[in-house]
Amino acid sequence: ADRAAGGGAAGGLPVTHGGMPNAATKKARELYAGNLAVGVVTEAILKDFFMQLFNQLPTYHARYGQMRCPAILRAQPHPDGKFAFVEFADETLCATAIRFNRISLCGRPILLQPPTGMGPPTAEPLDLTPLLQAGVIVVPGSNPMSLSPSTKKQRDLYVGNLPDGTDAMDLQMQVSAQMRLLPEHDPNQGNPVVAVNLSGKFAFVEFCTIEMATKALALLQGFVFNGRRLKVQRPTGYQDPGVPVDVSAAEAVAQARERGTLPATAYPQNAVASYYPQQQQQQQHPGYPGGSTGGYPGYGGGEP
Repeated sequence: ADRAAGGGAAGGLPVTHGGMPNAATKKARELYAGNLAVGVVTEAILKDFFMQLFNQLPTYHARYGQMRCPAILRAQPHPDGKFAFVEFADETLCATAIRFNRISLCGRPILLQPPTGMGPPTAEPLDLTPLLQAGVIVVPGSNPMSLSPSTKKQRDLYVGNLPDGTDAMDLQMQVSAQMRLLPEHDPNQGNPVVAVNLSGKFAFVEFCTIEMATKALALLQGFVFNGRRLKVQRPTGYQDPGVPVDVSAAEAVAQARERGTLPATAYPQNAVASYYPQQQQQQQHPGYPGGSTGGYPGYGGGEP
């Protein structure tokens, strides 16, 4: 049988004889992309955002190197500029892309979810190990929709006494680097810092789990950020979930940092930044040629 008629080309695409995906699978290949920067994000920027992430995955090149149609077919923002529906070439790419939920696009965490009436993608995603180990993916676990709004207060920390001109991306990078000092940190679980909501002299830092937020509370005591000792505490309205968390390792790291006995090599390079179109990225981060850090395009960050 013709490969293009059923299983697809080398990438396993559900393409028709014309080399394009089957219209019957469109909803299963589509994601809603919300929280876009109005007046900034265009279809070209959205496509480039996903393609730069896909291109960091060796399995993408191995499977889709000979693909006969674009990986992203459509990503036109709605006229109000706040959201778009992104159509991918197949369900595997869609299942991979939803794992990019909460990665920052032009300074705002992009919100990715299935269209109304559709469940999460059921296809197996591509191997995301390179993006997980680089701290680019900010949602842990196999379910990208696992961050429940009902636990947000327990996963948030108030961070005060920020210096003037604090950048949300810089704060996330430094907090993420501190979290990586914990002996139990697993780089394959992604970035433990989900988002930073900055408001002048303070911010709310959202972590991936209640446990990580509790450990961060101990770890960040006494932490000096850009010359200012941070004030870190639970947000107003916090309710203790009643689940004990061992913070002894976090306290030990904080004490070693206070004594100045942490080796310089203990601070890993963090590849997290906010994705901007290449020209704008170079203006905002002139030290990152080509809009990348350490060979990875810049992603991450939080709300402006």
